[in-house]
Amino acid sequence: MLSNNVFATAKEHVLPSLLDNSAEQHSFYQTPTGLGYRVIEQGQGDKPCWDATVTVHQRVTLTNGRVLFDTRKQGAAVEYEIAEAIVGLQEALQIMNKGSRFEVLIPAHLARDVYSAFIEEKHQQGCQSPMLVDITLIDFS
Repeated sequence: MLSNNVFATAKEHVLPSLLDNSAEQHSFYQTPTGLGYRVIEQGQGDKPCWDATVTVHQRVTLTNGRVLFDTRKQGAAVEYEIAEAIVGLQEALQIMNKGSRFEVLIPAHLARDVYSAFIEEKHQQGCQSPMLVDITLIDFS
């Protein structure tokens, strides 16, 4: 479980967007664990805790451009417990307010477990590469 104190020490960096391939510069924040994130849209609601069940839209992409899945294209949001997500998503979701949309760069060391076998089998890339996630926190309980 991650403490909110971890997020208070995030450092701001200016980098190009990782998901839209534009040269436009954006403010990205990096937490002490190495998770990178950019706020696309700031929500106004509360933030979920580690044991919350969240409803999200998310597009998960490898840095080589391969899309693992995209809930917006599938037409339905997904629901899962933060505690059961990969570590990078656990961290990102706890800093998002309800209604927020973030662009998240999850380093390989935070993208293990759930996706590891799928990536290795389907894309022969393993978890040696970061994952890019465009995620919207719709609701939580």
